[in-house]
Amino acid sequence: MASKKDLLKGELTSLFERLVQTGDPTALRAHILSKSNLPGPGANLELAQAFGDVAADHLLQDRSRVWALCVELHLIFPLHTLQSCQHVS
Repeated sequence: MASKKDLLKGELTSLFERLVQTGDPTALRAHILSKSNLPGPGANLELAQAFGDVAADHLLQDRSRVWALCVELHLIFPLHTLQSCQHVS
């Protein structure tokens, strides 16, 4: 049985591929915002970890779009996004 993080990575991978193909982060952003449980005390840590992993995997395909998404998410969730995007920079 797949872990929650593995399931999230599968969802995020599809959305990152769409971002790379179209340049439109709307679906990926909406997915992250809807599943983040933020603002609030119960942040979805598996989602944050999965995002960091998948973002790092997609850097070679389109570094500027992945980085732009990290910056945008950081403006929404400053403290939480910093940890997810640390190894993307």
